[in-house]
Amino acid sequence: EEERLLSNERQYTVDAKVHEGNLHMKKLNVLMLSRSFPLTGGVARVLLAFARHCDHQRLQLHIGSFRPFAPAMAEAVAQTGAALHELGDTGYLGPVLALRKIVKEQAIDIVVATSLKPYLVAKLAATPKCRVLYWLHGIALITGDRFKTAVYRWTARRDTLIFISELVKKAHIYAGHKGREAVVLNGVEDPLSSGPLYDPSQRETLGIPHAAFVVGYTAAFIAWKQHK
Repeated sequence: EEERLLSNERQYTVDAKVHEGNLHMKKLNVLMLSRSFPLTGGVARVLLAFARHCDHQRLQLHIGSFRPFAPAMAEAVAQTGAALHELGDTGYLGPVLALRKIVKEQAIDIVVATSLKPYLVAKLAATPKCRVLYWLHGIALITGDRFKTAVYRWTARRDTLIFISELVKKAHIYAGHKGREAVVLNGVEDPLSSGPLYDPSQRETLGIPHAAFVVGYTAAFIAWKQHK
């Protein structure tokens, strides 16, 4: 009985310390940065799913796009509580200055870039207290160009790299990389809980009655994604 009481006391102490640690844990300001945010874009859908299901007690999420958000996607992201930022897509200087302002004003801790230009802009705009991660979603966008490959390998040599599959990791990993590496598969949302993918205007365009129940899926095999 005494051992049981001591065990319970130890567990209570551990639980109390964990709870206290959670209370004092700093909420991270994380900015997910993409080149564009179209209505049905693959990366955009992944970021939207992350915004819906991430731990909002630990993260203050920001989503940035170089190009204007598709209105329906902007509304969907805003409903998650994430802050939206548009940087502009002309050259590099404008986006760098816009991102540097966001990083400073919002005290951004981490920028996660989803393609090469956002990654390079983030590297130029980040303050010493802001980490930059590169989340790679495709293959030939970098590996198909020797100059881009050289820039990527030199710039990312100490940064954390996140890959959406083992195949993407195999295509991008290189001997000189000294940072962390992780494979994180894209999640799949429950369609009954994530809301409609298209706004009502799509039904009108296709001649589908507003109340009709529709099940459909469209996809394409893209050469640079090296589908198998």
